[in-house]
Amino acid sequence: MTLLLMKEIAFQRVSKIMRRSPLVYSSMDTVSTLIGGLYETDSREALVTYDERIGLVTVRDLLGVSHPERTLIKDVARSVPSLSIEATVLDAVELMISNRIRAVPVLSGEEILGIVSEVEVMNALPESETFGKILCEEVMREMNISINIHDKISTARSIMRKHGIDYLLVLNERNSLRGVIAARNIVFNFVQPRERVTRGGRIGERKRLLDIPVKGLMERNPLTAKRQDPLLEVVKKLKRYGRDLCVIKERTKVLGTITSREIIPLILGFRVEEELPIYILGLPEFGDFQEIKTAQNKVLRVFDKWLSFHEGVLEVVIDVKRRKREGGRTLYQVAARIYSPAKRLSVTAQGWYLSEAFDNLCRRLDRVLERVKMAERA
Repeated sequence: MTLLLMKEIAFQRVSKIMRRSPLVYSSMDTVSTLIGGLYETDSREALVTYDERIGLVTVRDLLGVSHPERTLIKDVARSVPSLSIEATVLDAVELMISNRIRAVPVLSGEEILGIVSEVEVMNALPESETFGKILCEEVMREMNISINIHDKISTARSIMRKHGIDYLLVLNERNSLRGVIAARNIVFNFVQPRERVTRGGRIGERKRLLDIPVKGLMERNPLTAKRQDPLLEVVKKLKRYGRDLCVIKERTKVLGTITSREIIPLILGFRVEEELPIYILGLPEFGDFQEIKTAQNKVLRVFDKWLSFHEGVLEVVIDVKRRKREGGRTLYQVAARIYSPAKRLSVTAQGWYLSEAFDNLCRRLDRVLERVKMAERA
């Protein structure tokens, strides 16, 4: 596999890799119902529907729940941004990293089409020579939080919640690796099926679980690699065995860990290094700096896809006009003028929200640049 193929993955539509049947729950469902679904499908996250928004809840979010059968999902889920079906894998990775989330819903209007998580991105990554040039020590997260094999599950849960982490390395008295305890190990054992335990018994089971040593729930054979091993070997292992974590060690000394969160940000390297001058006129009246930057990045990624065309562009000027309002919506019209020494192009679009208008503009711009590219090859 080559660097070119890696770039093709980065600019591939999310529709090619998304999970089309994600777990979806109402915000008014109970956490115990959610945990049952996560356990049965071995999932790490689920989407949550509210009246006018979409939320996300992960296994780690459930660590602090004391009474799952009485707690509603709305009390632990959080709102997250979404992607359109036209978004790229690069867009998905950028959203996950900037918002510190492990998954992003894919929507068409208010309809849920699917979900893109770190798992889907990892599975889509080619086992590229690119990873063979990167050593594990260059991307690993240094090990600075761990737990002793004799410590209680309650201690592990507290540490995970305090530091916002999904895993803890389990060491013995000589600081040698004995295993890994994951948030899902705790959550999936924290609630017994309703038909098996009475209400009072369920509370007793929880207390006994939290009091047992972590060695009773830990994974005893985590994946391992050495600091000088190529990252490619870790990518292959994680995908082959369906694991989320690889421990980097030298002999008996643990140095750090590598998860998908250390690997998928490498995709962001495919953004254009020298940013194209993109000027947006009229937007400050309606939005803020973040809206301007988001709109600029969307347009920039289209030009990045058609790199040879981008190299000849001097600047892009985009006019934003507010045409009319209807209910709680505003119809925006956006017109892009593309200047280069040899040609000048104009592309227009509109949408009933600013983000929709720019998404439509980018789709039309993508088609125009594709036609230009094909004409250059003819």
